[in-house]
Amino acid sequence: MPFVLKDAPGLPKEFEIEFVKLKDGQHHFQGEIGIQFFEYFENIDVKGAQVDVQLEIDKQQSLIQVELFAKGYVSVTCDRCLELVNMPVDTQYLVLYQFTGEVAPDVDKDNSEVEFIELPANAVAFNVSQQVYETVLLDIPMIRNCDDLETKPCNSQMLEKLNNINQSGDEKSDPRWDKLKDLLK
Repeated sequence: MPFVLKDAPGLPKEFEIEFVKLKDGQHHFQGEIGIQFFEYFENIDVKGAQVDVQLEIDKQQSLIQVELFAKGYVSVTCDRCLELVNMPVDTQYLVLYQFTGEVAPDVDKDNSEVEFIELPANAVAFNVSQQVYETVLLDIPMIRNCDDLETKPCNSQMLEKLNNINQSGDEKSDPRWDKLKDLLK
């Protein structure tokens, strides 16, 4: 089921597309997002960013296809040593905008790889900030560390402390857990 776009005041204006001013056909938009963009969405995990965003727009009479490309990096805290790590971002996403009540030819609305958004019949613009935000965040790994990066900015003092904790082995067993472990046998 397509999402119906309603007026969303306050979204960053840099990704607002006034499609009524565009002729039918291909159009290209480019922008860059930084930490201010993520602060707008109140994201406290992102500590820095430099992502180049390109929008390829194909405007048709009853359908607007927006292909979003994002490439750059997002700085997040390493899950292991708490240092800032620049995670690379290189992704793309496809969004199809359709006017409410109109039927676009040859569009498979059951395709899970494409987002469908219905625009009100009186709409003159749409904002892709939310799609840009979500697309970039989905490209960042769930486990954020520098294992796969060329340069490893690890905090050696933190890693040393973690190794000492792991090697100490002074774990005292809790008799309650020992009883439960006996049940597994």
